[in-house]
Amino acid sequence: MRILVFLLTFCIACSLNAQMELSLGGMTWKCNRDGDFLVMELRAPTKGWIGVGFNQENSIVQSDLLLFHIVDGKEGSTDLYVKGIGNPKTDKSLGGSHDIEIIDFSETKNETYIKFRRLWKGKDVYDYQLKNGEAFWLILAYSTHDEFAHHSRMRKHEKVIFNVK
Repeated sequence: MRILVFLLTFCIACSLNAQMELSLGGMTWKCNRDGDFLVMELRAPTKGWIGVGFNQENSIVQSDLLLFHIVDGKEGSTDLYVKGIGNPKTDKSLGGSHDIEIIDFSETKNETYIKFRRLWKGKDVYDYQLKNGEAFWLILAYSTHDEFAHHSRMRKHEKVIFNVK
């Protein structure tokens, strides 16, 4: 019952300000719509990579996973589809495309921040199709290392109902 009340309150708040926001494990995710694009922001207490994933199930397997890092003042990103445990593949290697456009980024000794956009309707079958009013599993994760192959220090999954204008 408590989860249902949280989800309803969360959805009402999101519909009023047309932006979704969620904090898990010390990490924050924000999302809004700008025309044909979804604009997202990630913030985490790390100097390593940060990431967001989307899935229909409460699993990392078959998730659309987007990872970001800042190395020597330059941003980097990878667009992944997780085929199995420990088996993420880039969308490009599977015949898809890298669909991330970085808008802003920063890194301090205590935090990494990234703002990016991607098309509302993904370009390939490896991009999770978020739909207003539908539930999905949001995955937030970060690592203490910049190498994308390094395992996460924190990874949390939360079921939410997508609702942006």
